Amino acid sequence: MTTIDELVQARGIREVLHFSTNHGLVGMASMGAAISRDQLSTDSKSPLVALNPKNAKFRSDPEWLGYINLSVSRINSSFFGYSKSWKRSPDDYWVILSFSPEILSHDGVVFATTNNIYHGSCIRGIGYSGLENCFADIVISKKNSRLARPDGFPAQWTTCQEAEVLYPKRLPLEYLQCIYVEDEETSDQVLTTLELLTERSDFNVIINPDKFKGD
Repeated sequence: MTTIDELVQARGIREVLHFSTNHGLVGMASMGAAISRDQLSTDSKSPLVALNPKNAKFRSDPEWLGYINLSVSRINSSFFGYSKSWKRSPDDYWVILSFSPEILSHDGVVFATTNNIYHGSCIRGIGYSGLENCFADIVISKKNSRLARPDGFPAQWTTCQEAEVLYPKRLPLEYLQCIYVEDEETSDQVLTTLELLTERSDFNVIINPDKFKGD
């Protein structure tokens, strides 16, 4: 194998994931794309100001604010759990956007073997070798801990659950495959919101609470 597309096929990678709140969903639907944090508006009247502002403010990786953080096949459940601890309105909810693995071969995409903020242990790369590194038998993660890839581990899962896909600047929603939600009530809210903002009713919204556990 020499190309990302071949690696995607060989490992059975079917989706690249990005979790967000309902506020982020509104911003993305309004823009027709997920955008990097350095493009977030400071205009209080703009839908972009609601795109995970605390994430953009407190993440300690300012040199990477021009990228959108995604995961291969499963979300980073530990960071998702941390994100849920932020104080929010009782009416807020979470969604997971599933993008086509086609985006992995786009220009400028960077792969990180573990969380991109672990500067002492994270290995970043581009192209086929960069993605393949995320599936290595041994990956160094937080505090230089060694993670060994278990026998029988799903081929489409990165060795470290915190591995990241860093997509530059703007990811159009034309690559969106589906949106995962945790329950039927959220599904109804998402479909209503998207139809109001995009005048489309053909979005594929799937109820799958296990996706929010990193499964």
